[in-house]
Amino acid sequence: MTTNKKLSKKQLIKRGFIETIYNSNPRYFLTITFSAFTPRKILRDMLDKLLKNLNQKIYKQRFNRREIGLTGIAVAEPTPAMETDHFHIVIFDNEYLPNKDVFDHKIFKQISRLNRAFKSKFKIDYGYDFQEYYATDTRDLERYVTKQFDGFDHQNLCIDRIAPFDKDGVWFGDAYTSLT
Repeated sequence: MTTNKKLSKKQLIKRGFIETIYNSNPRYFLTITFSAFTPRKILRDMLDKLLKNLNQKIYKQRFNRREIGLTGIAVAEPTPAMETDHFHIVIFDNEYLPNKDVFDHKIFKQISRLNRAFKSKFKIDYGYDFQEYYATDTRDLERYVTKQFDGFDHQNLCIDRIAPFDKDGVWFGDAYTSLT
């Protein structure tokens, strides 16, 4: 990617995320959507719990011993009509990830389990979309995941909404739960 114009800090950060995702061996792409008015604290807790449960089901003792877990990038994107966010999640490949059908079934079971456990009006009730990652020379998925950089005036708002995750959880910026 070359350009004749000088890039802003926000554009440079976005480009960095695009290249990081592209070069990190992505395998799956997951979008999860929540009930209207779900507070960010609950969104974050549910995402952490979902990833932890998936790690336990996929990696079993290797996860419990902290040897391995899911890794990737999570993006909290606003859903203004519902006054909440939804998550786009890029999951990076490793040798133990199950095939798409098996993984999809595990996601379905864990979302159902989470919805029962939270016993409130806040649920992943608008469901999820799960697909295998496919690379394009124009980095279409990576641009889609980072599109919110185009909609915010300040790069810090974007950075607090894009987070890496690993076996220890999701690493959103501290300001995420207080964003308006």
